[in-house]
Amino acid sequence: MKDIDFAHRAILIRKGKGFKDRVVMLPQSLEAPLKAQLENARAIWPQDVTTDKAGVLMPYALER
Repeated sequence: MKDIDFAHRAILIRKGKGFKDRVVMLPQSLEAPLKAQLENARAIWPQDVTTDKAGVLMPYALER
């Protein structure tokens, strides 16, 4: 969420190809669906925290 700038309609890509940071345009057609998805995630997060399901599942190889 922190890498999406709705005011400037931009997405920050961190350490992409060549380990460089980049800024790409956020298409106007995706702005409303993305905002809706973020609202949905914000509503689910407190429930996940209270049921101890908060976080992200990391495959074993990535944890190392």
